[in-house]
Amino acid sequence: MDAWIGLFGVLVGTALTLLSNFFINERQRRHELVRLEIEKQNERKQFLREKYEELVSTVYEINNLIIDKLNTYDGSRQNFLSNNYHQMGVKVQTLICTYFHGLDDVISEFVLMAHEVNDAILTSKITEIDEKIDKLDIVREKVLKELKNYAEIYT
Repeated sequence: MDAWIGLFGVLVGTALTLLSNFFINERQRRHELVRLEIEKQNERKQFLREKYEELVSTVYEINNLIIDKLNTYDGSRQNFLSNNYHQMGVKVQTLICTYFHGLDDVISEFVLMAHEVNDAILTSKITEIDEKIDKLDIVREKVLKELKNYAEIYT
């Protein structure tokens, strides 16, 4: 009988050890999963921050290009928008479609107004040029304001 009690004690002790090891391992596994999830979120935030900075930088480059073109406009019927503008526009649209859907409307309006100014310059409709430039200025200010609003989210 004493042998059975000893055997029972060993079995209970072993079971308790295995059970406590299981709970400790499970807790460590959960802790590791939480740590990995936090790390993944931080990496995503960092990635989106970098993409947002790239978007803002490119939009400001486009803005400066348009301002330079308008300041040097001499009334000739030359193409206002350069190939460089188109490449930057594609980059901006790609970033917006991929990561920043909320900016699609305001950026699309900005690009559309730039094209309307270009079309007015090419057709030499002087009355339309000033009107389109004024609209472009309003839209450009709206874009820059919207980018600043998004900065709170991504920076």
